[in-house]
Amino acid sequence: MARFVPLLVLSWLSLTAAGGSVNVTWDDGGLDPVSGATWTYMPADQWDFGPTCTACSAKLDATLLHNKTWHDATYQDSLQHVQIDFVGTAFYLYGVLSDFNDTISSIANYSYFMDGDLVGTFTRSPSGQPIFLYDFLLYANSSMPNGSHQFSVQNGKPGDSRPSLVLLDYAIYSTDASLAASANATISTGPLETRRTHIQYIIIASVISFAVFMVALVGITYHRRRRHRFHSRGQYDPVHPVAFPDYWEDLPKTPSSAKGSNEKFGTRPAFRQHGSSLSDAEATDHLLRPVGSVVSTSSRSTSQTDMTPPVSAKTWQ
Repeated sequence: MARFVPLLVLSWLSLTAAGGSVNVTWDDGGLDPVSGATWTYMPADQWDFGPTCTACSAKLDATLLHNKTWHDATYQDSLQHVQIDFVGTAFYLYGVLSDFNDTISSIANYSYFMDGDLVGTFTRSPSGQPIFLYDFLLYANSSMPNGSHQFSVQNGKPGDSRPSLVLLDYAIYSTDASLAASANATISTGPLETRRTHIQYIIIASVISFAVFMVALVGITYHRRRRHRFHSRGQYDPVHPVAFPDYWEDLPKTPSSAKGSNEKFGTRPAFRQHGSSLSDAEATDHLLRPVGSVVSTSSRSTSQTDMTPPVSAKTWQ
């Protein structure tokens, strides 16, 4: 069982390491669940809130969008920007792309900036199919140093006469779990909508994982100690075969008139004093004597000592 302890420790360390950061989902029309901030759209009068926009040419299915919201902007002769401030180590931006090429300006021409530096561009022309591509990953960066960052999207390029349509849905960023857990819950007021993250569930899962780990560790420790005590108590002396003592001899047959005599069984065994032995003649006589015969006592005297087991008889193990 001892070999499983390091495995459990490594499993717990991997769980705690994985739980060191969490992903926070931030809707385009809501508050940051950690900081309470909102996306900044510039210029404000060139951005439309999709669900309430009646003049927008892109008519999206709100049920297919995160929190049923999106922001819409079209570049013609003026650039549009959106700025997102967060604290974390990774950032992902999701939106919707249009494949229409007749009634909707569907060219996508974006530039991405992180902390003021250009970090990428995205350009795409529609395929001509009358469909929208929902939940499309527009930008991803998972190699940022932990800290405060400012991400921005620019719609359109200076000097490019082609219109560019941008439809933004939501963003996800990775941040420290303790920072997310210490943040107060934010509730939107007015037209903005917010979405709770799963931070509380992550904390609960971490606590449960730790409890399971401790129960398993205690169980293994108890099992090992119990087995150790069992083996310690079970170390008995090995069992030796029992050898018959060498002091058996036959006594004279009891007269038939004596109380308790038994003619059928003839002689009966009695103890011989420890250390004495039969002579060759006695041994031969013992083997050749028929049942019911009487042993002659003329060759040696039989005393009370000969008939009684020695007090210091050896204990056979």
